[in-house]
Amino acid sequence: MGDDIILTLDGNMNMKNSIMALDFKSLHLKETVLDSHGLNGPSTFRRNKQGSAIDGIRMSTDAGI
Repeated sequence: MGDDIILTLDGNMNMKNSIMALDFKSLHLKETVLDSHGLNGPSTFRRNKQGSAIDGIRMSTDAGI
């Protein structure tokens, strides 16, 4: 209802295409790390063998940051 949302998340799952990522996308919360670095963005955990972001920062498109 007009509020801006910024959500930081220790998701422990792929932020590109997991079920949680798709749910956030349907809520129009954009992933700022992947938006800044592209789909091949940085791994967010040093022992992550998949090299993908498993943590994220989501924000409403109106947050203006």
